[in-house]
Amino acid sequence: MPPSDPSHRLYPPERGVTVRMYATGFGDCFLLAFPGEDGNPRYVLIDCGVHDRYPKGRERLEAIARDIAEATNRHLHVVAVTHEHSDHLYGFMYGKESFAECEIDELWLAWTEDPDHPVAQELTRLFGKRIQALKVALTRLQAAGNPYAERIALLFGFDLGANTARGMKGNKEILTFLREKSRNPLERPEDYKTPGRGPLEIPGVRGVKGYVLGPPEDVASIKRLDSQKETYLQPLTEETALISAILEAADVPLAGDSQEIQGYPFDATYSVSLEKAVEMDFFREMYGFSDEKGHGPRWRRIESDWLEEGVTKLALRVSGMVNNTSLVLAFALTDATPPKVLLFAGDAQVGNWLSWQKAAWEGMTGRDLIRQTVLYKVGHHGSANATLREKGLEMMESTELVAMLPVHQEWANKQGWHHPDEKVLARLLQRARGRVIRSDTIPDSDSLAPPDESREAEWEPFRKHLAWDKSPDKRWIQYTIEV
Repeated sequence: MPPSDPSHRLYPPERGVTVRMYATGFGDCFLLAFPGEDGNPRYVLIDCGVHDRYPKGRERLEAIARDIAEATNRHLHVVAVTHEHSDHLYGFMYGKESFAECEIDELWLAWTEDPDHPVAQELTRLFGKRIQALKVALTRLQAAGNPYAERIALLFGFDLGANTARGMKGNKEILTFLREKSRNPLERPEDYKTPGRGPLEIPGVRGVKGYVLGPPEDVASIKRLDSQKETYLQPLTEETALISAILEAADVPLAGDSQEIQGYPFDATYSVSLEKAVEMDFFREMYGFSDEKGHGPRWRRIESDWLEEGVTKLALRVSGMVNNTSLVLAFALTDATPPKVLLFAGDAQVGNWLSWQKAAWEGMTGRDLIRQTVLYKVGHHGSANATLREKGLEMMESTELVAMLPVHQEWANKQGWHHPDEKVLARLLQRARGRVIRSDTIPDSDSLAPPDESREAEWEPFRKHLAWDKSPDKRWIQYTIEV
């Protein structure tokens, strides 16, 4: 494979880092360029994805993958995948041809991807029943012609990996492709990234330390999706009742499952299966099972209506729990005093964020990393529950704080999603003094007036370190941090 055109390469500063955010549509894709000790750049790619229902997402990610291959001279020193959602992974599938041409030295995956990790196994079990229930519910809603089916299917696009491309099926096969491409086989528990270990090193780079902040090795923390205290050990919560009802209705056996799933909505003594009810005159005459003569009126039938609201909540909860398994990385530029920190939070939610408060290494703590953050990759497209307030954004003290926000607000709003959330965005603009870089607002010209939250004296140095794709495609925007 011939070397890429030097004019297409991504070059770092002499000391520091350049962070390129790709405008995938609705997804994360970040390419970091660090100066190597030998004078050659070193590249770290964090995620590459697009929501699987984003229009023309495949074509856009194919082009972005080609750009990444050119920008890195087809050599990625580290590829980090934060979690298993299409908007963080599908670029590796759509752009498989380009990534297949690249060398990958190291693959960074969280401990949650270790098949032998006991907590990872517990999470697999928890997700399994929930996703099984969601699949059953979606099938029933679609069969009933329920208009909510499409809405719920859109939520499933994050979790179930239903789409296929280039012979690959689902998120696990994407990770298998990356495992096979990587030069470092992930065979031992220590090969996976766990909070508290390290610091990590980028091959051939001095003056940079990598820290793993999340996900926490704790199921309770991963289940904690908002700031209110939640209990999960009750035998029958709203969520487990719904899961049990769906799976019982589909005759899915639950024997051997935990107490959490064993809590049926009704004791078996008081239930009648649908198959038996069809044969009973009472149910046929009072409720009916079709519009034929002798069957009861349609308005008495619950049919699939009971699934609508509950399944939407369950789908959101499954999505949130997957978000909370995000690999969270912080890179400290140690040639600066104090170190300048780049924080890539994936889509971490409350339980993941809170666990960072206890993280500690020699000479560094999780709280230090948050306080010294100069570049914050905004979590989950700026949603309301993926940027912690008092123990997150409000702790970021640097006067140089810049936020990078991967989002396509117009498309997200059409799906009914508040991405970004108005309050989160307003506070980001205040804390970062207007320096919020969005993937859906790549500039049209070189003239960038400072926003209301920024003064000219602080805006101009920021502006000088910005660059972006000036082609009609507007594939990327990047920011350089010097030390």
